[in-house]
Amino acid sequence: NGQEAYASHLVQNAAGTMYWAGHVSTSKLRVVYWTDGSDQYAWTDLEHNNYAKSDYTSQAPDGQYWLAPKPKGDAIIGAVRKPFLGLVPPGGTAPPNELWFAWDAGRDSTFTQPYIRIVKVAEDSLTGIGLHDIWNDSYAFAYPALAANQATGEVAISLMWGGGGGSYMNHAAGFPLDFVVW
Repeated sequence: NGQEAYASHLVQNAAGTMYWAGHVSTSKLRVVYWTDGSDQYAWTDLEHNNYAKSDYTSQAPDGQYWLAPKPKGDAIIGAVRKPFLGLVPPGGTAPPNELWFAWDAGRDSTFTQPYIRIVKVAEDSLTGIGLHDIWNDSYAFAYPALAANQATGEVAISLMWGGGGGSYMNHAAGFPLDFVVW
């Protein structure tokens, strides 16, 4: 019914249909969409790898929490539509445009620090096509914001990182698929 998407952001660069998403559970994402000219919205659910909601905290060296417990800590706060802009061989089929949804995930036995989860969805079928985690054992990542370059289709991320006992909160930006932020 769309209530799972409370506090979530709308997809940037929408074209003809607006998308947003929320969590049905820690392994199921509800993608809500509203097509231009329609008088109602609809949704579809898709499964992804489980993530933890138990501990979103991270302390700076002075003991202050730069990442503190918060209501709806797993709201989708990074959301973007990535258009396909490449060439397609004659007779070939173009890959779908993609919807990327990003949120904060808590620490667990696999991830020793809070991290960012990104789920990629094919726009035409609303099926999951990829999952990407931004994490490090030594410090936390949080507060993702996504943007797509409309000339190249490349997705960029802005985020905060720190904690782990040795770092104050810092800002970084980069490209998620490069596996490094600066």
